Amino acid sequence: MEKIDAAGGIAVAIQADLGEEAEVTALSIGSATPYGGIDVIVHTAGIVLLSLLVDLSFDDFDRMRRTNVRGAFLVT
Repeated sequence: MEKIDAAGGIAVAIQADLGEEAEVTALSIGSATPYGGIDVIVHTAGIVLLSLLVDLSFDDFDRMRRTNVRGAFLVT
């Protein structure tokens, strides 16, 4: 973000749980409102819980799915 600011641009970073619709809405409003819109989204959120499939709990699977699939859908 410092390089963008130094080049005369504006960058903002906002933390949100991308599996939560309300947080994604707040993220969108918080980043678009002050600047008049969103031009680029760098969507790099993703998690991988490394384990054998037999050792992976449903909670862990759901956590990965919420972040990797639902999060991408909500942001897009």
